[in-house]
Amino acid sequence: MDATLIRSRPLSALIIGATGINVLRVVTAFERRRISAVRCDDVATGCERIAVEMPHVVLVLVPVASEAERDALADRALAVGALLVHVDPHADEATFQEVLEQTVEGALQRKLLREQAEAQAHAASAPDVLPSEELDEGWDE
Repeated sequence: MDATLIRSRPLSALIIGATGINVLRVVTAFERRRISAVRCDDVATGCERIAVEMPHVVLVLVPVASEAERDALADRALAVGALLVHVDPHADEATFQEVLEQTVEGALQRKLLREQAEAQAHAASAPDVLPSEELDEGWDE
């Protein structure tokens, strides 16, 4: 019988379009909570990287050029179960920091929920095994 191996992915974030001081703020916020951060410059590249990196959160800091690009990004994030967050990089410092912290916490909460669901699914699919003393009954007769 072939069994499915459940593999835990390291917690990661894909950051699209961070430039200047935002790069340091965003990467530091994620890595402080042990979430590895991968960066790319534009949404098109981000769409390609989502399937490769399979991040838990996608943080978009650039304007999306078209509705088709927005839909492609949303579809890919949904396919890997990533939290998709659009942030205005020109927001004031307090707002930017608040959204960033909420995004980091959201990634951590989604990771915990996913692990709990996987553990429950694994426990539900585990075959019932009889204790060895019940299996050995009757062999001596």
